Amino acid sequence: KELESKTEQALNCLGLKPENSESSLPDYLKNKANLEKSIKSIYKQCLSVHPLHNSFSFFVSSFQNTPKGYLKRVYSLAEDIDKTAKILGAEPLLDIDDDQWVPYTYREDDLGSALSNMISVVENGFTKIIAYGPNPFEFLFKNVEDPNKGFREYADEKLNEIDWSFPDYVSKFDSNPRYNKASWYGRKYKADGEKFVKYKSQSSTGNVRTRECKISVPRVLSDLTPALFLNKLQLEVDSWIKIMER
Repeated sequence: KELESKTEQALNCLGLKPENSESSLPDYLKNKANLEKSIKSIYKQCLSVHPLHNSFSFFVSSFQNTPKGYLKRVYSLAEDIDKTAKILGAEPLLDIDDDQWVPYTYREDDLGSALSNMISVVENGFTKIIAYGPNPFEFLFKNVEDPNKGFREYADEKLNEIDWSFPDYVSKFDSNPRYNKASWYGRKYKADGEKFVKYKSQSSTGNVRTRECKISVPRVLSDLTPALFLNKLQLEVDSWIKIMER
């Protein structure tokens, strides 16, 4: 139902409306052969829109959070980058003078957001099916694919090829408390222009501390871009900035 809702939202953004079926779905599925056929169809269609197998889904996923200059180079968009962003409903995630380092985010209820939400439903669905089992597809397929795992392995392989590693001068946002009193977690950053000027973290005892820093935002984005592009990391921005694992 959730996938149907998100798909309908994406179609509406494109000015399309899904066809209404007059058949009774419950009656149709009472037949075992029809049920198996429907499950196989759903499984294959979900695989077909997963970013691991669908280049357009990969494009939609990678466009978000990735700096403009990198997208221009890797997708050969040149002067079409602004037009593409407009079509998808993408807008700057951070306020940076040099727009080549500006990462994008999708406006809520616009095309990019609707497509991204639809992809997330597929990804989350496979997470629940594979992780929590029993896998309902195993009686229909000899080998049930985990596309999320496949995509993570693909991303790791590409990052290893360029010897990428997470920079040691910033920290990921970790929401899991450390029970060692000397440890701090949940670091997030405050930006002023093109600098991270302070960060905030907390301890397992509930104490919060804020420290000043001077870290170049373009430098951070430059070092994180490969992992942002491959959806290993994401930026979450409100009044503070979190660097998060996906």
